[in-house]
Amino acid sequence: PHKNKWLVGVFMNFNEEGTSYFCHVVLDSDPQKPYLKFTTNNVEPSFVDNPSEHGFSYIKIIKLKDTHPLVDYGHLQN
Repeated sequence: PHKNKWLVGVFMNFNEEGTSYFCHVVLDSDPQKPYLKFTTNNVEPSFVDNPSEHGFSYIKIIKLKDTHPLVDYGHLQN
């Protein structure tokens, strides 16, 4: 958590030698399920217990005990 909010995001690098970006969303509460299920077919993403439903992509949620050294928390936009 950061300032009583949870950040769910991914580091992205748009070219091999370029800067890494932290693309994220801010949540009001702790995600209780270990996977984020999503698709490109206009279905809202949701947190799920199991990555088994065919036709969706899944991201494993990893909860950090501390802040991440590559995230500049002073520049995060909520």
